[in-house]
Amino acid sequence: MKFYLSIAFLLFSIVSSAQNEGLWTDHLPYNSVNDIAVRGDNYYCATNQGLFIYNAKEKEISTRSKVNGLNDIGITALSYNTSNELLIVGYKNANIDLLSGNSVFNLGDIKRANGYTGLKYINHIITEGDFAWVATGFGIVKIDVKKRIVIATYIIGENGTNLEVNKLAIEKNTQRMYAATPNGLYSANMNDPLIFYQFWSKDTTLSQGNLSQLAVLNGAVLVNKVTQGSVEDSVFYNNGSGWNYLTDQGVGGKRDMRVSNGYLSIVTPYTSNFFRSDLSQKYVISNAYYEPGTYDPRCATMLASGTTMLIGNDYNGLIYCEDVDFNIRITPNGPHSNKAFGLAANDKKMYVAPGAIDELWTSTFTSEGLFALDDFDWNWITPNDLNGIGDAVRVLIDPKDNNRVYVAAWGTGILELKNDALVTVWDNTTSGGAIQGPTGNETSVRTGGIALDEDGALWITSSLSERPLSVRRADGTWQNFSAGALAGSNTNVFDVLVSQLDQKWIRTRTAGLLVMQENQGISQWRAVTSGAGSGNLPNNSVLDFAEDLDGELWIGTTEGLVVLYSPQNVFVPGKSFDAQPILFEEEGVVQRLLGTEAVNAVAVDGANKKWFGTLNSGVFYTSADGIETIYHFTADNSPLLSNAILDIAIDNITGEVYFATAEGIVSFRGAATKGFDEYTDVYAYPNPVRPGYEGPIYIKGLVTNSQVKITDVAGNLVFQTIAEGGQARWDGQNLNGEKVVSGVYLAYCTDDLAEHTTVTKILVIR
Repeated sequence: MKFYLSIAFLLFSIVSSAQNEGLWTDHLPYNSVNDIAVRGDNYYCATNQGLFIYNAKEKEISTRSKVNGLNDIGITALSYNTSNELLIVGYKNANIDLLSGNSVFNLGDIKRANGYTGLKYINHIITEGDFAWVATGFGIVKIDVKKRIVIATYIIGENGTNLEVNKLAIEKNTQRMYAATPNGLYSANMNDPLIFYQFWSKDTTLSQGNLSQLAVLNGAVLVNKVTQGSVEDSVFYNNGSGWNYLTDQGVGGKRDMRVSNGYLSIVTPYTSNFFRSDLSQKYVISNAYYEPGTYDPRCATMLASGTTMLIGNDYNGLIYCEDVDFNIRITPNGPHSNKAFGLAANDKKMYVAPGAIDELWTSTFTSEGLFALDDFDWNWITPNDLNGIGDAVRVLIDPKDNNRVYVAAWGTGILELKNDALVTVWDNTTSGGAIQGPTGNETSVRTGGIALDEDGALWITSSLSERPLSVRRADGTWQNFSAGALAGSNTNVFDVLVSQLDQKWIRTRTAGLLVMQENQGISQWRAVTSGAGSGNLPNNSVLDFAEDLDGELWIGTTEGLVVLYSPQNVFVPGKSFDAQPILFEEEGVVQRLLGTEAVNAVAVDGANKKWFGTLNSGVFYTSADGIETIYHFTADNSPLLSNAILDIAIDNITGEVYFATAEGIVSFRGAATKGFDEYTDVYAYPNPVRPGYEGPIYIKGLVTNSQVKITDVAGNLVFQTIAEGGQARWDGQNLNGEKVVSGVYLAYCTDDLAEHTTVTKILVIR
């Protein structure tokens, strides 16, 4: 009987560090392993967004990403240099990191180099002694690993032209370096000056073709030739007597081929094949050993025992396979994939909608279910769990019941989940026809917007419908609304917001914003568009919008940001409701906040400060009025994975701010949380403050923007501040910037009108 185990690891080091303001946490999938390097008991596994290391002796796992040391994303190659005890990490943009213990040295010479436009990417890395050779899109780069510098570039194409190198190998007995290229097999004696292309020769005894894989085993050179227009590849070997076809190589394209500990491994989409030094087959690891649909190998290597194999798998992490029959799957805790189109967060829970719509607002047919984060533990709600429903584009957490979630599925309807289990699907049929699709195809409902009002009514938008807005009242009854001439069968609608005035604001694709309010059972509609007197939007392509704590609407468009300060005027004849840009002066020049940058995401935190996610310039965090920029995070100056921000969600209980980027999700621990109307559960964290703790101390559960004064037990003022929403921050220092001594401290908290007060104790131990 085959024995199979699956292990998912929760990264406690990240959990503990994420308690502090200003620290970043990655929320990345580490379950698609595309390369492996081994050093003793440490197995290094490359994924697209980061790296994880499994220590087989201690049974421990750790991760590395842009959040904790790596300088880039998109790992394409790994190689361990034993002479200098460091891991070489190559990226798709030709960046390189050198990892030694907890230190990371960035070698960005290739990435920064002039020339080689469109060719700067890394395919493979080999290492020997103090040197490493990097196969790139333009040739070969030699690195002195000990000195940590690039020392040579080999351009090996005919007449010194750029030629992509897919794989490299060294035959030690003859001191010959081999390079597999799209134009065949090249080689050169390593004692020759390899920077001159004349010293590289092409093997003309091998028929023309693209060589994607290369390895050297016991004096034999092996290559994989890609067959144009076919899913089949062919592996050939030459042990000095000409080229021969390798038997038992497996069917399908060859994804990986390497030699490790005297064994050859060849990976196809269906099998991992292992060969002895005489090229006789030893093992074939196929999907017969795994649950259907779970085996999708990408790379493989043999350990020193000769009976234990490591297989990098797509979506299911690293497979530790001992003598074929015993298998352990090793996967760090994380979401199923890096796809993230819509986010929702509340009280240590966060949900990811991995579906998407394209620029024309048509379906991308993404069927990956839903990803759920609950207090640092990820759960994949699979398409099967959702009855096969895909294209989840928006998520809404019920603010009155954190275990109830609503999901908008483009093309299906609205899903209700309880404790992450599907309860109901509301579509055209189950809503009694209230949710409608396009005319003539009413059952194909393109639901994108979902919002709850104060009475528990669920508001839903449906695109290309004559009745684009529908509602399920708290008593279970349904109703839908026509927008008349403002929206119909040609109008795409998406997000919906229920404002403090109980207005329903709806985002359209090319018609600005629609506003609806109910007046004695009659729905009134108005469009907010570009042009003075009509809303004064920069254009009619709204990308996102949010209401702040003062009831003002902050609107992001493809040509910048504006604020609608008077939404109450929308339905008042003769009153202006034109939106205005945020203007500020810098070095004598008046400028618009964010200029004409496309603003994809707008979010408001518990202190009424604003987060803006842009299409190309990362994330901005501003003061409540937008005039002061507090943070500007980009992929270059922060752990952001990409400057293209798709969505932002704020957990106003914990202060965590989540960013969905084009490459995955990271979060930032902000200072602001949701404020309360009165003091009910006020406490300090951490408390007691123990020796060695250097982070901030938080006083939580406060009335919005409370005034906080901290004194010693004798009543001497030590520190004072104003809460960020419902949370105040103290760095453990007195007014002179000195660390306070051991003792009990009192935090006196008062709201603006001194109507509510409370006090809590903080014990500091030095």
